[in-house]
Amino acid sequence: MTPRLTEQSKSENRSRLLDAAAAEFARSGLDDANINEISLAAGFAKGTVYNHFPSKEALFLAVVEEACQLAADGARDVSAEASTHERLRAALASDVQWASAHEAFARVLVREVLTPNPRFYPRVLEAAAPFIARIRGILVDGVERGEVRADVSVDELALVFVGFGDLALIQHWGSDGAWPALEQIPELMTGLFLDGVAPRHQKDRADGA
Repeated sequence: MTPRLTEQSKSENRSRLLDAAAAEFARSGLDDANINEISLAAGFAKGTVYNHFPSKEALFLAVVEEACQLAADGARDVSAEASTHERLRAALASDVQWASAHEAFARVLVREVLTPNPRFYPRVLEAAAPFIARIRGILVDGVERGEVRADVSVDELALVFVGFGDLALIQHWGSDGAWPALEQIPELMTGLFLDGVAPRHQKDRADGA
């Protein structure tokens, strides 16, 4: 009984640290975030973070992984039988919903993704694996159904789609919400990703050639 309570306590402490870390990273960014401030904000003594995470970077990656897992889980509502378009749109909508609810941290995360440190960037991608894997799975199904082209790696396509979403968020923030609105992003970027920008009638002619 005691070990289970101990594990529960560890899990609760970890969650408190992740919440405090997300707030500190959102306020100060990765480079300037203060580990002691995170420990204190979570209600612990200075340096407690290091009982759970070996470094500030590891803590940041843990926050990213949790965020991406939540975004991936939010895409489960759409049936696997739905079209690739519907499933990708739902996944991106889940991601946008999370970013909207945690905008300050989402801005820090997107900045780290788009201005990567060659040493750190692969670790950020690894932490983002839950969401990227969700997109990859949808694309694999799409290839099998003939809804997604098969001559490009689904791993590469998944990264492109996730990048589309990040760029749309940057444009939203940079325009102070003028365009695109958050609610426009999932449909707009899914359509551009799957259909391209050719006029609809021109694409139809090409498909029928």
